[in-house]
Amino acid sequence: MDTARYEILKQALLSKLKDLGLKIKQKVSRDKGKATVGSSVKVSSSDGTALYTVNFYNTASSLLVNGIVLHFFISITL
Repeated sequence: MDTARYEILKQALLSKLKDLGLKIKQKVSRDKGKATVGSSVKVSSSDGTALYTVNFYNTASSLLVNGIVLHFFISITL
């Protein structure tokens, strides 16, 4: 995926998660020079049940979704 589409997807996904009322906890990964190389977003339901984690890899313009409730990501979040 090219960088522009990746950045648009990342911002749209974060916005959608907030609109759905889900709890998100974001952690930013930096390299030795303090540049942001990626981030991890843990998504939980409003009652605190863990749903899935989305890992964003800025250097490769890609993302990876992990978790036991992936069908929620596919059917609701997207």
